[in-house]
Amino acid sequence: MKNLLPKGMIQKVVFALLFITGAILYAQDKTYASDQSYLTDGVCVGCSVINPQNATGSDETNFATIKIPLSLLGGKVEQTLIFPAATTRHFKKIVIGIGSPSQVLSAKLLGGEAYVESYSGTTPNGDKTLINNNMLELAQDQKKGTIEFTPKKFFDRIKITLNGGAVGLNDALQIYYAYHKSIGTTCNTLPFEPLLHFPFDGSVIESDNIINFIPPSVNDPHPIIYKDGLVCGKAITSPPNTSTIIFNRLKLDPNGGYGFPEFFGPKTISFWARVEDSGYLEIMPFLFKIHITPTQAQVVPNLNPVIYTNNAPGQLNHYTIVYDYNRDPDTNEPEKGIVCMYKNGVKISNVPGELYCKSEINIDETPGLIIQLKDAFIDDLLYYDKALTADEVKTLLCSYYSNSQECPLSGTSSNGTISKTSPTSKITAPTETFTVSPNPTTGEITLDGNILLVGSNISIRNTSGTEVYHSAFRSRTFELPATLPGGVYMLTLQTKDKKVYTRKIILTR
Repeated sequence: MKNLLPKGMIQKVVFALLFITGAILYAQDKTYASDQSYLTDGVCVGCSVINPQNATGSDETNFATIKIPLSLLGGKVEQTLIFPAATTRHFKKIVIGIGSPSQVLSAKLLGGEAYVESYSGTTPNGDKTLINNNMLELAQDQKKGTIEFTPKKFFDRIKITLNGGAVGLNDALQIYYAYHKSIGTTCNTLPFEPLLHFPFDGSVIESDNIINFIPPSVNDPHPIIYKDGLVCGKAITSPPNTSTIIFNRLKLDPNGGYGFPEFFGPKTISFWARVEDSGYLEIMPFLFKIHITPTQAQVVPNLNPVIYTNNAPGQLNHYTIVYDYNRDPDTNEPEKGIVCMYKNGVKISNVPGELYCKSEINIDETPGLIIQLKDAFIDDLLYYDKALTADEVKTLLCSYYSNSQECPLSGTSSNGTISKTSPTSKITAPTETFTVSPNPTTGEITLDGNILLVGSNISIRNTSGTEVYHSAFRSRTFELPATLPGGVYMLTLQTKDKKVYTRKIILTR
């Protein structure tokens, strides 16, 4: 059949369908408990669970009721809500809908005697947690709410325990539902269930606390700095002209507990990055290195650099690196692998990797995930224990945008350079920021923000409008002339694209 759609329209329709499909998948992410069991302590006379099956399924309006006498000491009621299957990803948060017949919900109302705990079959995961106000989110009428709980291991059920003697719920707690869902970032739902997520929103801790980077010590001369306005919440960077290393030494726990993900098998890593002039960013996963400079992005397998694409200083890009390989059908030995790099959703190249994943490699000797950066930013790092397809990489990028029209892929050139929509127009598209610190200052000034400083000019004028300092941008940190007296000055920065930013500075001598 003849295709009557223009070529450009076909491309837009395809990307719109990718975005809509992803949105539908995200909307269906909730998995509700499908079965339940309950237990009342033998000494708990008068304790009961009414309509226990009402706590299962996707109907969030009906409920089971746990009844326990207010005056009863030592009594206990448990209800276990069972999901259809065990989870295979750590990225799952459990949400339990609860209510009170007549009183406002609070942890205090629960009397410090209500607990949640995840299980894998009949085996407890060792994460029994007292419900507190940080876990409890109230609805508008405050007699209903939700408990949010993130297990540290794979699970297929959640147990709610209510002890007697201190409960202030007018002898009843209503359980409406329980479901688990993927944990989202500050600007989108995590697509395709990554194994690990490092949002870098004020810490180097993985968002599910499964595995954490080891940050520099308090006395380390190369600390981490967290900056707003890159992509999702905060990003990490280093002090000006200083390199910083963060790394992880934890290894895989085969039972699904804490540890670094398994090395063998296909892998994908994605992140947002920006490298300033004279800076660099290095990430070492999969036993090879990703090296990004202001002018190039490359993958370095076996110490043999493979240059993929050109960059520009200060350019914000989304990178996805996919490592995949097949196994010999007869020997099951891994064959030569393929490393693919995507920049802003576009595959730059795919290069046969020289790296073999041999089964005799000791998993305990496998290096962790290391990040080293200088005058660079990295944000929202995702780690998958599978190879994403080209379409999945596109959907991953588009998930950072509020709709398919904002997703830049339809305007992306063959080398991954975005030609229509800038990556900074994501859901949390930041306002351009430009800061001067410290302020007041004794003479040293540091320029910061998310604008491109390379190629700009700096001018400082006194309150009379007389220019007392002028220089092309050379470094984020510089010294004002020692001849300048203390007082109030206006610093003006003009970027190479003629944008002008003015800030008042106070000089103290």
